[in-house]
Amino acid sequence: MFEKFRGNLRGVLEYIPLIFALGFIVGFDSYTTLLGCLIVSLVFAFSKSNYPAICTVSIGYIALLGSANSYLGARYSSLFALMFLSGIFMVIYSFLAKYKPFEINFSKDAASGFYSGCNMAILVLCLPLCFGNKTFSSLGLIQYSPSGFFSNVKISAVIISLCAGVIYYKLSKNKRELPCAFISVVLAGIINFIYKLDCVCINWGSGFFKPFPAGDFGNTACLFCLSIIICIFLITQTKSVRKFLKTENSLSEDCFWVGMGNSISSIFGSIGGGISPFTYKKDQNNLYGVIFSVLIILTLLLTFKYYSAYIPIAACCSVLILKCLRVLKVEFALQKNNSSLTQFIFLLCFLTSLYNIIIGAILTAIITVLRRIK
Repeated sequence: MFEKFRGNLRGVLEYIPLIFALGFIVGFDSYTTLLGCLIVSLVFAFSKSNYPAICTVSIGYIALLGSANSYLGARYSSLFALMFLSGIFMVIYSFLAKYKPFEINFSKDAASGFYSGCNMAILVLCLPLCFGNKTFSSLGLIQYSPSGFFSNVKISAVIISLCAGVIYYKLSKNKRELPCAFISVVLAGIINFIYKLDCVCINWGSGFFKPFPAGDFGNTACLFCLSIIICIFLITQTKSVRKFLKTENSLSEDCFWVGMGNSISSIFGSIGGGISPFTYKKDQNNLYGVIFSVLIILTLLLTFKYYSAYIPIAACCSVLILKCLRVLKVEFALQKNNSSLTQFIFLLCFLTSLYNIIIGAILTAIITVLRRIK
């Protein structure tokens, strides 16, 4: 039992810096991001799920959400509306799939190119924060000119980024199961505190539970279309995690709870997400693990605000960049032995998604339909 809880603790702590960094990119403070993680995970814990998972933001989800929100004016109200509606659509899908089972499957090469493009986009968006910039001018989408990209570089932020990156890289080479991302970010915070570096640190946020309206439903047609795209992504992500964990739970049930969690999370003004496995040992499936993860997140939510002012944002983003690079390395390596057509589709979706994530998602769907017709 102790080994199971230790694995759960390691997995949750490993996700925390990534959750913070992804929240910064969209424009959320740490409290809001962690609160959303708690709400969706808590809702998911009430399901009959028996495998270890938390519900939180992912790289693809943040990239897609930020890009979709830019079409609606990059406002917080429209962002919450996107999360609310996409959650409702997931609930609707869960009922339809329960009575008439059907699955949403994308072409593997196209989906791989789209996901790689999302990772590359997040990597690019992390760079300004690693260079010491405080925030973006709009949610998830900031356009830097080649000259302005490096105009406000802070040496202290670059040093902290490098320190966190080196520590994370060295720890990840260790065969012991350690929360490498969490440890590297905490050590970077200690370095920042001791040497009193002029780094932009984590903005914790309001620090109390504050309900927020679900959002702006002004541009209804565009909002519905974008919400459906996000819903489809969350369904495919849920299916992918279930396949990884080899669970016997029904897809419709998991989608129902994730959708409910996202809708509730948006109502309370926080950012939700999809299922993320927090352990790589598939024999640790138990409901107590889900509840334990929720308690860990709740503890961090109540205590981390006292230490967040010492943790540099650049350290979190540095770890996220290394995570993105690792994913990109694997995805591109898998393309070496594929056919020329598969490689072309992968690169097409990759470059399109890097340029515009929404167009990349639509292109992925079109390629999937065309290949099935053939």
